[in-house]
Amino acid sequence: MEPMGAQAAVITHPGVVEVEAALDNKPTPHFSMPVVLALHSQNTQIISGEGHHVSQAAPIFDQRDQTVTTQYNAAGDINVGAMKTVDELVTALDALKLDLRAAHDDGAISELVEAKTKTPLLEAIEEAKKPEPDKNKVLAFLDSAKLALGGVAAVGAIVDSIGKIYEWVKQHTL
Repeated sequence: MEPMGAQAAVITHPGVVEVEAALDNKPTPHFSMPVVLALHSQNTQIISGEGHHVSQAAPIFDQRDQTVTTQYNAAGDINVGAMKTVDELVTALDALKLDLRAAHDDGAISELVEAKTKTPLLEAIEEAKKPEPDKNKVLAFLDSAKLALGGVAAVGAIVDSIGKIYEWVKQHTL
């Protein structure tokens, strides 16, 4: 692999899926060892291997001499697995709104994409706060939010969090 220097690195959807599998400690064709994820690290130099000696015994994603620009990941405090109440659902959705704002402020998404994603999140929050929320409406709003971010690799973790929240809503009574 030739160093990319100041060029931007592009991660395809299959690459994101492989990284996600590796983050769950599942060996993949390119990650047979633990993966380190740098969150909210703008213009950070990432080095793989040990100095100039890189082991060839296992596949390595070699990022020497590459500069990583902003990559947006959902806030570390969104733990869908720990959610038990509608209030915690609302808190998680509010955190996603903040992540969208930060992604927009850093130029990862446009104002239009932020608005198209935030509006259904707001609608999901309002529906969830009702005395008798309509689960199907909340699911539809979450689906709309996820679709609004489709294809924006820099916010893949936000899309993933919306998907996990969607699954939580499907499995729980609101």
